[in-house]
Amino acid sequence: MKKALIIGLGQSGRAAADVLLLEGYQVFAADAFHETLSLQQWFSLQDPSKVHKLQDRPVEDIASYALAIVSPGIAKDHPLYKQVREAGIPCQGEAEFALQKLHQKSIGITGSNGKTT
Repeated sequence: MKKALIIGLGQSGRAAADVLLLEGYQVFAADAFHETLSLQQWFSLQDPSKVHKLQDRPVEDIASYALAIVSPGIAKDHPLYKQVREAGIPCQGEAEFALQKLHQKSIGITGSNGKTT
């Protein structure tokens, strides 16, 4: 079974986890706030028992991951993100990952403010 790593388990990261589980991946997730994720946030995953929580730091078996999905809020110098890139693991942002799943023309609206008005 292929392994996927999600760095940043916000709303989009949890959605990516659900998609990866449906695609048959073994999913591992690291989040700086994993200890404070509310039960509601954690259980908003389709099957939280199948998502393995990691500490938010480099891992020993990095070469075993087939891909990594990285939240846009993760700094380029984040130790785990840096380890993934140095190991040559294919990395995608959450938006890129989502767009690859759409098989139609799409328009994306991004940014941190103004989308709800």
